[in-house]
Amino acid sequence: MVKNTCSVPGCDYPTRTPSVDLCGAHYERKRKTGSTSPEVPVKRLRTSCAVAGCDRRHESLGYCALHYDRLRKTGDVRAAVPPRIVRAVVRDDAGARWCHVCEQWLAEVEFDKANVCIRCRQVSNFGLNRLQWEAIFEAQGRVCAICSSDSPGGSGWATDHDHSCCPGSRATCGRCVRGILCSRCNTGIGLLHDDPEILIAAAAYVRSYREVKHHGEQPGSAGLHGGPRHSAR
Repeated sequence: MVKNTCSVPGCDYPTRTPSVDLCGAHYERKRKTGSTSPEVPVKRLRTSCAVAGCDRRHESLGYCALHYDRLRKTGDVRAAVPPRIVRAVVRDDAGARWCHVCEQWLAEVEFDKANVCIRCRQVSNFGLNRLQWEAIFEAQGRVCAICSSDSPGGSGWATDHDHSCCPGSRATCGRCVRGILCSRCNTGIGLLHDDPEILIAAAAYVRSYREVKHHGEQPGSAGLHGGPRHSAR
């Protein structure tokens, strides 16, 4: 049986189907552009990914789905580790492990059973990765944003965010993260419901006591509760 060839002059490839007089490449070009006139020679049309060493079928802009998605999200098709083992446990010659979220080589102690570093897993619900979290912490001098302590205490550094943002969602948008707090300060503002008025009133209350004590008066004397104390009769 003689196969029909493409009707485009100079192209001797077989037609895509018996009912179509174009080869696969020219058919796709006409479908996408409305013309069989090539911007590049037919034989240079890609059927596999443009990334060297990747034999996946191209999906868009000459790249496979994985590399196109990486290009769209990061602006670069390159990966620090081979694409097919991104989610596997990867160690370098020094024994450091690869976190596929923040894309950093980190010490073994930075991981538990997951293939994501502990910090990335902890802050993922806040819409951050490790590097973004570290940038916030670095900007505030690597101390608590409220009390300036360099010791987190309790269960470690807490990522504080505006609770009025992203209501009803387990994960936040990332834009409502206010700063990094020590465990004590994070617990304190939480118990006061993140209410600025209550926080101001609490600060004024504590300050007024200290001012009275500084002037040698007894707590509860005139000036603290607004009136003189009367002795019992």
